[in-house]
Amino acid sequence: MQRTRNKLVMVGDHIQLPATVFFPYATQTKYNRSLFERLIDNGFPKQVLSIQYRMERNIRKFVGQTFYEDLLTDSTLNKKNIDQSNIFEIFDKSLNFSFFHLENSREKFCPYTKSYLNELECQAIIFLIKNLQNKIMKFINPTNSNYYLDIQTQLNYKFAIIAPYKAQVKYLIEEVDRCIPEYKSIIEINTVDSFQGREQDIVIISCVRSNSNFYNNEQMNCLGKNKENIGFLNDFRRMNVALSRAKFACFIVGDHFTLSKNKYWEKLLDYCKNLNNFFILNKEFLEKVKYNSEFDYLGLLSKRKKINYDKKINKLSNKQIDDKNGQDKIKSLNKEDLKVEEDKPYRSNS
Repeated sequence: MQRTRNKLVMVGDHIQLPATVFFPYATQTKYNRSLFERLIDNGFPKQVLSIQYRMERNIRKFVGQTFYEDLLTDSTLNKKNIDQSNIFEIFDKSLNFSFFHLENSREKFCPYTKSYLNELECQAIIFLIKNLQNKIMKFINPTNSNYYLDIQTQLNYKFAIIAPYKAQVKYLIEEVDRCIPEYKSIIEINTVDSFQGREQDIVIISCVRSNSNFYNNEQMNCLGKNKENIGFLNDFRRMNVALSRAKFACFIVGDHFTLSKNKYWEKLLDYCKNLNNFFILNKEFLEKVKYNSEFDYLGLLSKRKKINYDKKINKLSNKQIDDKNGQDKIKSLNKEDLKVEEDKPYRSNS
C-alpha cells in the first residue's frame, strides 16, 4: 500500500466475518472492526457488486434484503444453472429455504472446550439428510428404493452441515460416521467461520443455542439480560456467512424461542413463515421415524403447505407415521377435513 501512487482498489465484503474479539473493552473501542469497516465508516467511496452467481432466489432474496440493502440481483448464468438442474425434481423447490423449530431442544456446555453442542439438533439433521438421500435414490431408481447407489457419481450433489461451535461440529462428525457412514464422501461438516468463502449445493445450519426453557424462574431472574444468550449467533455478519453458502437449498435447524430474541433471527423466522416454511419437530416424532426409511417427510411437508397448520393436522400427520399405508392415505384424505385453503398463505401461529 505504501507503493501506491494514485489509486488503490480493494475487493472484499465488510458484512462478513470480522476478527473474533473476546475482551469487552476491545469491542467498546471498536477494535473488532475490519479494515473494510473502518474505511467505509470514515466515508471512503464504495462500489457494490450487486450481481450474485450462487444462491437460488428464495435464499438470495432474504440475504439481499437483510444485509445488502436489497441490492442483490441474480445473474442470467445463475438462473440458467438452476433451471437446468434436476434437484428440484427430487424435492419441492418451494421448501428450499426452511426453518425447523425443535421443541424441547436443549444446549449443552462443554467445560473442557468451552463450547456448546445440541444433541437433538444433530438427530434432526441426520433425519433430514437421510430423507433427502432416500428421495435422491428413488429419483435415480424409482423401482427399488432400497437399492444402494453412490449418489456422488450419479447426481454430484453435496451437503454441507455448518455450526457456530466446534463442539457441535465434532459431535456431528461422530454421528454422521455412526449413523450414515456410506454418505460421508458427500457431506462436509465444519464451523461457520471455517466455511467463509465456500459454497455447497445443500446447506444445513445447526444453530445449537437453545436456552429459552433451560432455567427456572429464580435462575432466570439471576441471569437478567443474559438469560437469552445466543453467543456467536448474535453477530449478524456470521449469520450472513452461514446463510449465503447454499446454492440450491438452505435448511436451518434451531430453537425459535431462543433465536427470536435477536432482531436478525426474528426477521429470518418471519421470512420463513411468510414462505410457509416454518416447521416443528420434536424428539418423539424423530424417534418414531428413525427406522422408517420409507417415510417421505419432505413430501409430506409439501402437501401440508396447502393445509392449515393446526393441532388437528399435527395429529393427523403423526397418525399416518404409525400406519404402513400412511403415505397413500394422505392422498385420499377428505379436503374438508384438511381445510385446504389454496388461495391463502400459510402462517404458523407459533
